[in-house]
Amino acid sequence: MLEPEKKKTDKKHISISQIGTYTKCPKMWWYKYIAGYESKTAFTSQPLLMGKYWGMFIECSYTEWNEGNKSDRLEIEKEMADTWESISDQNKCKLNALMEAWDLKIKPLKMECEKKVLIPLNDEYDILGYMDRYKVMKSGEKVFVETKLTSVPDKYLALDIVETQLGVYFCSDEDIKRCKLEIIRTPQQRLKKDENYEDYTARILSEICQDVGKFFIGYNKKQRVCGKVVHKSEINIDRVKEDVYDVLNGLDKKIFFRNTDNCISNFGFCDYYTVCRQGVKLEEDLSLRKRNK
Repeated sequence: MLEPEKKKTDKKHISISQIGTYTKCPKMWWYKYIAGYESKTAFTSQPLLMGKYWGMFIECSYTEWNEGNKSDRLEIEKEMADTWESISDQNKCKLNALMEAWDLKIKPLKMECEKKVLIPLNDEYDILGYMDRYKVMKSGEKVFVETKLTSVPDKYLALDIVETQLGVYFCSDEDIKRCKLEIIRTPQQRLKKDENYEDYTARILSEICQDVGKFFIGYNKKQRVCGKVVHKSEINIDRVKEDVYDVLNGLDKKIFFRNTDNCISNFGFCDYYTVCRQGVKLEEDLSLRKRNK
């Protein structure tokens, strides 16, 4: 059973993202975690780069040392320089508008960020995960928050694509009965002809502030919070466990087949498309680099 870890072990750790990668395509998992190659930042899709940057902004926004002040944007840019430089100018405008709107409309609770959870699975593997934010309420109730930046909020509201992640976190502590999904909609406004980036950012910010709930899903103006509350009972824990153990069984038997249904997604081609489908060698693919272990 998935139970919270009681003590340190020498077992291997498998992350929730690894489980998701293997489920998507076992061969992709092999390229990334066995061969050890990943996409260079400059070749990473814009939605993933924006999501990564937004995650850092939100972490800073919730960190206790901010004391309710605006997040230090320049410090975040410095910390995430490689990511920021790879984000297109128009998408930078969208992020700047979202960050400004967040500071204006949301009052973050002080919460622990990057809460580590370790859950034993079998004699060989433990699941390692990090909750975006975690808090023990005054009532003693434990809750966690996960933030998602997306152009299609409905995919997350349906819970299907986050079921494994939420299910694992619920299993990490039996006292956790609910969580919150902070779903942020990526603005889709396009740059107008002869419009400069400053005006473009201001226009997006104005549209966000006129309809905050459209972009910060579940926005509560009075409490200055947003998000969808998800109860443990809404997650099929048995299915989550079955999926996790299916992945472990595949790893144990070294099953690394190509799932050609995922060669192309809404983000574009798979990072390993030229290697997997066109025969380019991993070490010769200019879009890839060796992962830091």
